[in-house]
Amino acid sequence: MKKILIFAGTTEGRELSEALSGARIAHTLCVVSEYGRELLRENEYLTVHTEKMDQNRMADFVRENGFTVLIDATHPYATEASRNIQTAATQTNVEYIRLKRSTAITEDYDKLFVFSSHEECVNKLQASDGNILLTIGSRELAKYCEDEFLKERLIVRIIPDAESLSVCSDLGIKGKNIIAMQGPFTQAMNEAMIDMYQVKFIVSKMSGTAGGFEDKLHAAKTKNIPIYAVGNKANDEEGVTPEEILKYFGVAPARRITLAGVGMGNINMVTAEVQQAVKDADLLLGAERLIDIFKDSVAKKEIMYLSKDIIPYIQEHQEYRNIVILFSGDSGFYSGAKKLYEAFGRSTNEGKIANENADDRVEGREEKTTDVVISILPGISSVSALAARLMVNYDDAMILSMHGKEIHNLAEKIRYNKKIFLLLSGKEDVQRIGRELINAELDVQIFAASSLSYENEQIAALSPQECISFETEGPVTLFIKNDGAVKKVLTPGMANEDFIREKVPMTKEEVREISLCKLRLTEDSVLYDIGSGTGSVTTEAARLSDSIFVYAIERKEDAYLLTQKNLAKYHLDNLQVIKGEAPEAMKGLKPATHAFIGGSGGNLKEIIRSLYEINPTMRVVINAVSIETISELKEVLKMPNVKNADVVLAQFSHGKTLLDYTLMSADNPVWICSFDLCEPAENNPEK
Repeated sequence: MKKILIFAGTTEGRELSEALSGARIAHTLCVVSEYGRELLRENEYLTVHTEKMDQNRMADFVRENGFTVLIDATHPYATEASRNIQTAATQTNVEYIRLKRSTAITEDYDKLFVFSSHEECVNKLQASDGNILLTIGSRELAKYCEDEFLKERLIVRIIPDAESLSVCSDLGIKGKNIIAMQGPFTQAMNEAMIDMYQVKFIVSKMSGTAGGFEDKLHAAKTKNIPIYAVGNKANDEEGVTPEEILKYFGVAPARRITLAGVGMGNINMVTAEVQQAVKDADLLLGAERLIDIFKDSVAKKEIMYLSKDIIPYIQEHQEYRNIVILFSGDSGFYSGAKKLYEAFGRSTNEGKIANENADDRVEGREEKTTDVVISILPGISSVSALAARLMVNYDDAMILSMHGKEIHNLAEKIRYNKKIFLLLSGKEDVQRIGRELINAELDVQIFAASSLSYENEQIAALSPQECISFETEGPVTLFIKNDGAVKKVLTPGMANEDFIREKVPMTKEEVREISLCKLRLTEDSVLYDIGSGTGSVTTEAARLSDSIFVYAIERKEDAYLLTQKNLAKYHLDNLQVIKGEAPEAMKGLKPATHAFIGGSGGNLKEIIRSLYEINPTMRVVINAVSIETISELKEVLKMPNVKNADVVLAQFSHGKTLLDYTLMSADNPVWICSFDLCEPAENNPEK
């Protein structure tokens, strides 16, 4: 077995170590300072050694520990360190591998000037004016401090360790001109520093993408200032890539899959983090509109956004290691990223995505498989953008999406909320909202935004009537402001007078409240209201939560029509009225979790049997007023699949004024019976 020693000093070296640890390959990593140690996470497969060593000490260290492979992962410009490592490898007759970092750049910029030495760079700077952002570290800093006028102009960016700070202090660099931070530094961070320090020049080593050079170059280009680079513009140093080293040790590097929110579509609204991920990608997937945002990316591009297409494609094309999948808006806000992430989880658990052909052998070494690394990057949603355009807060707003989905009781939501943001599929949704607002007689302010972030962005103030004639194509974000919003009552207790009565019997207010409490409805409940009468129980249950769905089942024509009238009065759509007699009318409905029986037509036992067949763990509440129903109820409680039965006899009297007196008028007594359905064996230990 190979015994590995890595001399680190670059991001690639740390990443190589992490990959080896992930593949359970033991190795030692050498750093020259305690700060370098702090950047590493020691584990059972990684030993960190901190020591500055010359070539003789390196050779002794190799012999003492029996290392057989030396990996040189020092900085491309640390030529002395590389020379010492090579010499130590020769002296000890062990294998030497140079980790390669490409320093070549692909983008042209007419204000990029490349110098072969720091001395040449200093001479050029001496003939200039303005602050200089020096990003070369502390080792060559003294060459830029020999000229006092030049030194006064330096803004020195160094790693935050004691040695680098000491070098700055010894050279007389003022504290206000020192930026001690650990990279990497994005283009946006570089631009911020240029603005903060009024920088007129950037000085850098030609360190390649991994060393952050391209982000400095892009920042300089954006700010239209020169960038001076020390090195070789076309340099592509000798050595082997991290992927080749891992393959040599039989390790398949982790595939990186990034689910990225790209905002509303304008490249200027895409976060720097997402832009960097796209820049690093070798495969870009997403809808055509989103792919077009990054048309300049060199990655392979495929138009696809459904899990059923994406996952098989990634499984088939193992050559792509760094994959970015694009989603509109914010990846965590009504985004397809959620479903795809869950689908990836199922696939990796089944070994599909992570399968790197574990039976392969590389030069006699066993192929090891590392996991897929999945990350999610946020974007800017149209809601946050519209709120900013309108200068309103949305931390106290209700936020909903009708984009490809149904929202129940929308008018009721608007009635009870001062602010609502809605994501809409298009003009049809706007028109529907206008009709619902008019029917509900709601006086609100409406703002409709289309093409947010684009040149043709539109934000229109609309009345409900104008919504009906809205014709703008494409997705719309709506803001509805209701200054007259009322507070919603959170308990059942609608008054009897709230319902259209006519001559149909109704479950009275107090009985209805007890019955609903006994039902113990939860979020996502499905309720059968059997013998719905006026629809009072259906209405109260549907208003408790939009996630509850109620079927009102009624056999009598007059009661069926009255139920529809009452439900229409409250603009509820998380329910359906069924004309028919139970249990026959229950066929084909969504399986119930709860049932309320206010009228059974003499079929009580048959209804209970049918409910049990639909869901053997259902919660049931029955109201009985007549002697005949009470007689049936007695037989129901003897059924073997009934448990936890509770019977309440309730009678209420209401005060009525006669002359100067209040007299109590009694309602008919009502039996309220509640129980759970169960498997017969649970209720009968002998079975």
